[in-house]
Amino acid sequence: MRVVPFLIDNLAALIAGGTKFSAMKSLVKDMQDTGLSGAEKKAKALENFELIGYEIGGWVVNLLLELAVAWLKAK
Repeated sequence: MRVVPFLIDNLAALIAGGTKFSAMKSLVKDMQDTGLSGAEKKAKALENFELIGYEIGGWVVNLLLELAVAWLKAK
């Protein structure tokens, strides 16, 4: 088991819940291989996160997005 992804998963689950973080990880994975710029990927991921029904504070959703990106890089 890799330590960094494990720590990121646990931190995100503590902050916003594991289900929400799993959804964000899926969205980030889907955006990873698109031809969009970083800002476009972020906007699209946040839009889709809201569309699937997750309403959480702005800083928390931004933190989840950044943690999902870090999780993918560390994986």
